[in-house]
Amino acid sequence: MTEPTQRGPHLLPHERWLASKAFRRREAPAGSARWRLWQNYGPKGVALMMAMIADTVAAWLLGLLAFVLLGVSDGAGALGDTGYVIGLIAIAATLLGFFRMVQATSAGRKFRNGRAFIRPSGSRWSSQGPFPL
Repeated sequence: MTEPTQRGPHLLPHERWLASKAFRRREAPAGSARWRLWQNYGPKGVALMMAMIADTVAAWLLGLLAFVLLGVSDGAGALGDTGYVIGLIAIAATLLGFFRMVQATSAGRKFRNGRAFIRPSGSRWSSQGPFPL
């Protein structure tokens, strides 16, 4: 009997496209921001973060299009109805991006398996937080 393979998250086509860009170049110098990202979130977490970015960009573009359509049509007629529908789709894309970020955070915790979160050295975000007493 063969071992079951661990599958990644199901991504939509635009999310999959951006996530594949993140996996092209995985090697990074130790201590760099990309290295910390891979150490903190792992491959599944990074893919979900890229999916969140793709959803956020799509939501902004759809929201802008809805705003333009509603402005041109004064919210009436078929063009106005189209603007409202596109606005609702933009809200749905925003919510999907939020859920992808929650999934990425969860995947990072599972990947670290109790290890501490690697923070940038010399940053203002010390172990006491941004505002030490």
